Order: sequence, then structure tokens, then C-alpha cells
Amino acid sequence: MLRALREGSRWFMILIIGAIAVVFTLYLGGGGGGGPTEQGGVVVRVGPRSFDVREVDRVKRGIEANYRQALGDGYDPEAAAPFLDESAASNLLQTGLYAFEAERMGLVVSDREVRNYFRSLPGVLDEEGKLNENLVRNYAEREFGSLIRFQEALRSEILQRKLQRLLWQSVDVSEAEARDSLRYAGEQVKLAFVTFDGSKRPEGLEASEEAVQAMLEGDVVRLQEAYEKRRSEFDRPEEVRARHILIRAAEAGDEAAATAASDKLETALARLEGGEAFADVASELSDDPGSQAKGGDLGFFSRGRMVKEFEEVAFTLEVGQVSDVVESSFGKHIILVEEKRAAEITPFEEAREQIARDLALTDASTAAARDQAEVLAERVRAGEALVDAAREDKIKIVRPDPLRHRPDGFIPGLGVAPKVLAAAFALREDAPSDPTVYEIGDRKFILMQLLEHDSPTDEQLDQGAQAERERLLTERRQTVTTKWLAQVREELTEAGELVYDLSPLN
Repeated sequence: MLRALREGSRWFMILIIGAIAVVFTLYLGGGGGGGPTEQGGVVVRVGPRSFDVREVDRVKRGIEANYRQALGDGYDPEAAAPFLDESAASNLLQTGLYAFEAERMGLVVSDREVRNYFRSLPGVLDEEGKLNENLVRNYAEREFGSLIRFQEALRSEILQRKLQRLLWQSVDVSEAEARDSLRYAGEQVKLAFVTFDGSKRPEGLEASEEAVQAMLEGDVVRLQEAYEKRRSEFDRPEEVRARHILIRAAEAGDEAAATAASDKLETALARLEGGEAFADVASELSDDPGSQAKGGDLGFFSRGRMVKEFEEVAFTLEVGQVSDVVESSFGKHIILVEEKRAAEITPFEEAREQIARDLALTDASTAAARDQAEVLAERVRAGEALVDAAREDKIKIVRPDPLRHRPDGFIPGLGVAPKVLAAAFALREDAPSDPTVYEIGDRKFILMQLLEHDSPTDEQLDQGAQAERERLLTERRQTVTTKWLAQVREELTEAGELVYDLSPLN
């Protein structure tokens, strides 16, 4: 929507400039130019043309007016604000690029062209075909700073239109292309899929010792890559096993609860000092529902798992040592450390055999799925319909919603599979079952059968061809224009002929 509004604002500004700036041609004659005005810094400069803060503000007001007109009560000034300055500056940059390149190509704007252009605009002339000269002059001085600047803006816009027409003349779309595009967009297929998932290990499947040894001896690079991906499994951080007694803090202002919590804490401390088992006291007095039934046992945990205050104390205590009272956001804790495990790093040489066994099992599982798919594919090659063969073997058949062409090749339920999608649209009704086994995603193998293939009718193509041709023509013109502008901008930037700086707007 923003792009559409920006494009609309351009023509809105052309109308404003056109309706008022006609006075230059009719009363002052052609020619002239100008550098930046004294007010504000240069925001955009393309060759000899420059646009300052005042001109950006002028274009910005036009863009905002378009926003308000298009969105009505839905217009949000705060949401639109970040786009306004950049949109206005970008519009001026585009105008400057067009005008610069048009002049470099030898295009000119005659006084007659300016006159005819303005006389064609609605609302320029009154009923008698005349202009209000004073109104025009005052507006030009107020908005542009000078009549010469106003005239230059007008000529730049007309140069842009001329060069834009030249660019557009290089693009065309035939009726056949439009019909092909409509057919492509409207075509759809309904399929039946049979899937074999190699990531699911069949029951009882084990990796052979020969495969493990082959992996150890001949695929060191793969083993090392797998080791790096699974480092977290082999490298164990320092861990502590602890119990705690938690006395939750009372809510602010609840004096009775605060007193009860304090008494409970004192009772717990006294019983521990009296020699009672920590687990027994925790089972009776701790307010932590997750560990109370286990005597306050939190199990092993590494750094980063507990709140900072608790963790700092737990990793400092010696095994068997009970902490002083520790305060955290949960309340007050008494901590007992029962075990500690130092950090361990399992080197590649120790982990490689386990990795090789896992990879060999992965390969075996993948091969099993592929083999199952190939068995079914052989039956299809022998003439059986895929659906019938799968149903006979009690293999699950998936029938997704009809599929359409997609540039990304995405198939719901299967993922991104452009080759499969292309093959699906190549299937014919007289040979609906595809005997090819396709591998997609994470070790998944599929076969498919065409159930229905629908395309737009000739009547539908006839009805939509003209509108589709216009859409494609607009799209191609925009593509050509965008690439051309980017190329010109890059060339001028490298030559030091272009400035695009939004800092004066801050």
C-alpha cells in the first residue's frame, strides 16, 4: 500500500506543479535554472540539479495529503511519519535522475511542450481560459522560493515523462504471453501422495558393524562435521546437585503473612541446627511445590539455570555445606549442596565411534525408506496405479488440497519441493502415476499420482487476457525502470555527481 501511495503522490505533485507553474512559459519565457536556495541544506543533488529542505517539505506535504485522502480516518500520522521524509526525498531523487539522463541523451523541453502540457491539465484555466497570474506568482514564491526554481521543477517533471516513455517503449507483452500467464496462474492439480520417512527408524533396525567401521575409516570429514554440530552433547558444563528450602516472601503490606514467613524461616533454621535431616525439613516447610515432595531436591543444574543470587551461592558452597539465608525474587532460600560435577570435554577421538554408529544408523534408516519407495515404484512401472498398489499394501495415502504453481515450489505438508511441483503439473491423465521416487526435505521419499488436472477454459482466457496483458506490461515497465534507475544512480554516485543525504531534515 505504501508503494501505491508513493506512486500516487508523484502524480499529485505533478498536477500541483503543473497547474501553477504554467506562468513561467506564458509570461516569463523558457530557460533558466538554479542552485540550492539559502534556506536549508541540500538533501538531493543529481549533477547540476539540487533539492533542499524546503522542496522536500513541499513534496512531503503532498504525499501526506495523499495518505489522508486514501486512508481517511484510518490515517495514523505517527505511523506514517518515518516514511514521509524518505518518500519525499526519493521522489525528488527519481525526478533528478530522469532529468539528468534525459538531458545527457539530448532530450529537451520546448516552450510549446510546456504550454500544451499545462493546458491539458484539469482546473488550470478558468471558464474564460485564463490564469490568475497573481495567485500563481505568490504560490511559486512561497513554495519554491523563486519563479526560476519553479520553472526548473516543471521542466524536470516533463523530462522525466519523456524518458519514461522511451523506456516503456522497449517493453511489450503479447496476447499469447498474457494467455500463458493466465493459464499458469489458474492451472491446478489434485494429487495423491505416498510418503516414506527416512528420519523415522524402523523397529529393530540396527547399524551393521561393517557400516560403522567403514564410516570410521573412510568418512572422517563427515564425522568431524557431525561432532561440531553435536558439541553440546559431548561437552558437559560444571554442574551442581542441590536441595533447598524456600520461604516465599509475603506481599507488600501484609504484616501477618510477613510475620508468619519470618517465623517459618526461624523454625527451619532451628531444626537444621538441631541436626534434623535437610530433606525432612524441606518436605515439611518449603514453599517450592516443584521440589517439596522430593525433600527440596533440585537435581543437577548448570550455570544459567537458576536465578543469579541462588546460583552464585550454590556454585560456591562445598559438598555437604548448608548456606546462610539467600534472598532472591522468589523469597528466602536455605541451600544444601549434595554433589558437584566438574566440566567435562569429550574429545573427538572419544566421541567418533558413537558418532559413526549414529550416522551409520541414520544411513540405514534412510536406505530402508528409499528401498520401500523403490519397491512401490517398481509396481507402478509395471503398470499398477500408485493408489491401488499403496492401498493393497496398506500404505497411507495423502490427498492434499489442489495445488497451484508457486515460484517457491512450496507444497503444503511436504515443504519446498520445486522439482516435485513441476513434475506434478507435467503428469497426464492418460499416465497419472509417476514411477519416479523423489527425495525431499529431511530424508523423505515420495511417489505421486495425478487425480485431477484443471486449467482455465478458452472463454476464461479470452475474458481475462487484456487485463492480464496490462498487468504484465505495468510489471515489466516497473522492473525495467527500477533497474535502469539503479544503474544510473550507481554510475553517478561513483562519479561524485550524486548526493542523497537526509541529515539536513533532522
